[in-house]
Amino acid sequence: MPLLRNPDAEWKSTAVSALYDRYVSIRDERFRYTRYSDDQEELYDCAKDPHEWTNQTGNPQYASDLKRLRASVPSLSEMAPPVPSSKKDDKDD
Repeated sequence: MPLLRNPDAEWKSTAVSALYDRYVSIRDERFRYTRYSDDQEELYDCAKDPHEWTNQTGNPQYASDLKRLRASVPSLSEMAPPVPSSKKDDKDD
């Protein structure tokens, strides 16, 4: 609720998202880090690059942030499997 009332409020949490076995991503107050199943990575400084146009994984200025976020993201093998959809397949109709 505090962020809805005041978008500039301090945000001390992170959000983790994943798409099956394709990628896992973490977003904190400043950065979005994504690791794909083929070990490709993306790091965006959302404070400076809100549209996430410039991948900073190769920028030495962000090395410590990249290391911290890498350690924060669970590996794909550590995550729970996705919950099956409760919808019937179109083929069953």
